[in-house]
Amino acid sequence: VALPGLEDSGEFQKITSEVGKLADSIDSLDLRNRNTHRRISITDVALVDVTQRGDYAAVNAVSEASDAVLTLDGIEVSRPSNVIDDVVPGVTLTLKAPSKDPVDLTVHRNTEAITNTVLSLVGAYNRIITDVDVLTRKDAAVIDQAGYLTDEEKKKAGERLGLLTGETMLSNLKSSMQQIMMNAYPTSRSRELGLLAQIGIATDLRRPGSGIDKTRLRGYLEVDEAKLESAIASWPDAIRELFGNDTDGDLVVNTGVAYALDTLLRPYVQTGGILSNRVAGTDTLIARSTREIGDYEKRLTAKEAELKRKYGMMEGALSELEKNSQTLKNFTTSTSDND
Repeated sequence: VALPGLEDSGEFQKITSEVGKLADSIDSLDLRNRNTHRRISITDVALVDVTQRGDYAAVNAVSEASDAVLTLDGIEVSRPSNVIDDVVPGVTLTLKAPSKDPVDLTVHRNTEAITNTVLSLVGAYNRIITDVDVLTRKDAAVIDQAGYLTDEEKKKAGERLGLLTGETMLSNLKSSMQQIMMNAYPTSRSRELGLLAQIGIATDLRRPGSGIDKTRLRGYLEVDEAKLESAIASWPDAIRELFGNDTDGDLVVNTGVAYALDTLLRPYVQTGGILSNRVAGTDTLIARSTREIGDYEKRLTAKEAELKRKYGMMEGALSELEKNSQTLKNFTTSTSDND
C-alpha cells in the first residue's frame, strides 16, 4: 500500500492510513523506503480503534463515527469534523446530512460583518485621536466633546489631561492619521469611489451651510451607516480595495486606508518601535533622576549631620564663654568688695 509522499524535512510528520480496510487482522507492519537517497526515521506507531471511546468499545454499535467527506468541483475533500472552513475562502460549511444528489450553494457577502468591521476601525481611530488630544492639551473640553466616553473613562482621562503637553511626536501622529483618512485611494470604481466620504465616513456629515461646529474640527470621524451599507451592497469589491488594494499584481496589498494606517502605526507599536523606545528612554531618565535624588538625599543627610555637629560644638563653646564670663564677673565683683 503506497503511503502519502513525505516532504523533505528534518521534522517528524504524521501519516494516517485506514489499515482496517486493508485486512481483517494484522500481524506486523513492514515499511519499505524505495528512495535510496533519503533515510526515514519512524516513531510513535499507533493502532487506533475509531469505534472506541476512551476505555470502552461498543459491542453492537448502531453506527460508527467517520470523517466528513464531500466533493467540491470534482475534488473529494475529507475532514474530521462536519464544520469545514478551509475549502471555500471566507466560507464555513456545516454539513448536516448525506446527499445523493449535488447540492447547490449560494454564498452571499456578510454585509453586517463588513459594516461592523468598518465601524470598529472608525471607533478605534476616534479613540486614538481622543487619547492624543487628552495627553497633549490642557483643555478639559476635549474630554466633554468625546461623547462616547463613559463617566469612568472621563474621570481617567481627566487624570491624564495635559501630561504630554508639547510632545510633537503625538501631534505629528495625529496629523498623519487625519491625512490618511482624507486621502484618495485607487479602486476599480475610479473617481466614483476613492474617498471615505463617498461611503459615508467623514469628519462632518451635516448639510452644507449648517455653520461651524468647533467640536467637529478635532478630527473625529462620523459614519452614515445607511450610506455605508448601501455602498457595501453596491460595490463590495471596490470597498475592499478602498481599505486594502494590490495595484501592481504581486498579490500583496500596497495601498488603501487600512494599509496606510498599518504602515504608519506599526513602527509605533511593534517591539523595539518608537513608543517602546521612547518609554525605555523615559524609564532610563526616571531611573537616573531617582539615583540623583538618592545621592542628593544622602548628601543632605550628611550635611545636616555636619551642621548639627558644628551647632553642638558652637553651643558648647558659647556655654564655655558664658561660664568664663560669669567667672570673670564674679572675680571682678569680689575684688571690688575687698577694696
